[in-house]
Amino acid sequence: MAYFYASRNSLYSTANTVIPYDSIVTNVGGGMNLNGIFTAPTAGTYLFISTGISLKGDCKVYLQWNDDHRGSSSYAGPAYATYAQQAVWNLKAGD
Repeated sequence: MAYFYASRNSLYSTANTVIPYDSIVTNVGGGMNLNGIFTAPTAGTYLFISTGISLKGDCKVYLQWNDDHRGSSSYAGPAYATYAQQAVWNLKAGD
């Protein structure tokens, strides 16, 4: 079994980059890093959930598997809008 809870509590506005975390609260299996990249410690089915808030309005956040965008959340509108996305992927160890 592997699971993690990581958070970012400060602003991040650099486009087209991996969003790094400020802290990792739980990291069973050791797959998550502060750099925002998860590496599956064992083969299995994984659920990823991402939530956030767009302070300036328009926002697009991708969930990416290796070099492939496999999920995204987009928002266009006023500031302070929230987003949520989830994905279930079958990963090999090391993905």
